[in-house]
Amino acid sequence: MRGDDPRRDFAAPIAVVITRAGGAIEREIALNLSPRGLCVQMHHPLEVGEHVSVAFELPPAGPKIRGEGIVVWTGHAGQIDPETQTWETGVHLLGLSQSARDALAGFASQPINRRR
Repeated sequence: MRGDDPRRDFAAPIAVVITRAGGAIEREIALNLSPRGLCVQMHHPLEVGEHVSVAFELPPAGPKIRGEGIVVWTGHAGQIDPETQTWETGVHLLGLSQSARDALAGFASQPINRRR
């Protein structure tokens, strides 16, 4: 993702539903997002180039975002997180409405309240 693209990491996870081309549905967690894409913790790795559908709701009760995406990077077998047993996967969002992109940009640009 580009440097001028705001991205937001989360203190609390955002649930994401990923639907694969064959119809398999994966319920996963987004680690960060931007108007162009998201990083998702996947329990089953996706292939780079794979087309998926994504659906999630911006917190606290924001709009529901639905769209298509393409996997642009993914962890490999040797890169599985030993604690969560997941792979991080980057999904580039395609064909989102302008209102969805605006909502994502607004959310991603908000300051993060991190407690120490």
